[in-house]
Amino acid sequence: MVTTFLLYSLYPAFITAFSILLFLKAYQSNAGTHYLALFGNLIFINICQTIIYGVIPYSFTIASYAADAYLIAAYFLFTHFILLALNLSESERGNWIQFLYVPPVILTILHVSGFMIDSYRLVENAIVHSDGELAWAFDAFLLAASMTTVATFFINVKQIRKDYLLQSRNLIALISFIPFIIAASILVILSNTAHVVPVVTIIPTLSLYIVLVFYYISRSQIIDLTIGPKAFFKRLKVAYLLLSSLRTKKDLDDFNRQLQLLKYNEAMQKHQNNFNAAAEELKVHPTTLRNALKN
Repeated sequence: MVTTFLLYSLYPAFITAFSILLFLKAYQSNAGTHYLALFGNLIFINICQTIIYGVIPYSFTIASYAADAYLIAAYFLFTHFILLALNLSESERGNWIQFLYVPPVILTILHVSGFMIDSYRLVENAIVHSDGELAWAFDAFLLAASMTTVATFFINVKQIRKDYLLQSRNLIALISFIPFIIAASILVILSNTAHVVPVVTIIPTLSLYIVLVFYYISRSQIIDLTIGPKAFFKRLKVAYLLLSSLRTKKDLDDFNRQLQLLKYNEAMQKHQNNFNAAAEELKVHPTTLRNALKN
């Protein structure tokens, strides 16, 4: 049993180490504090899970304290999601956003007072808890915070017009946040049944997913999704040519033709099929543009 628990602690320990590496890289690249707060929150959650399963064979009391810290950190995680979404908008943010920490603080007070968790126990080599009288408050907060985060990302996408990088960040975040919400919802549903939820693997995996997604979003260069799905998939098709076997001069010539055709089509789409305007942007003769699109 001791060996089993130690093995359980290795996976979140690995996620912790990897997340710390990305945290440092994000810090060095001057990523915003909203990214760092989210990464730090996830790192702390996985540290707690590492401690839980690392010390269970020796002290169930210490493991229970680590489980308390783990759940309290989870309360703050969803506030950090909202804060990150708000920071990905073009609107000015006032001091009112500090009040977003009120719900997790209240949940923490309820937790310390014994209203959130009644007790901990071991079931099938996993530490599980019995809900307290007000455990439903976290489920309600999770649902409200997730809906607020998604709605904020969606509103950002609709309102942002000129900053294509910021708009793409919100699009990627919106798309990427959906699997997390589905997984979190399943966990909440199962936690209210007799099923034992194996969070020992699920939570670290979700943490890794979130850190990777939002680390990518924090970078200075990301995929531009504002061009629309049709143009995006055309770019993917051209990118595939580059990644596939370009061995001969003929292969390279074919790739260059495809790339040029893609530029022509996107320019025409941008200027609503106005050959003269598109040709002026591309710095080619309109006749050259017409002939290229005919072939």
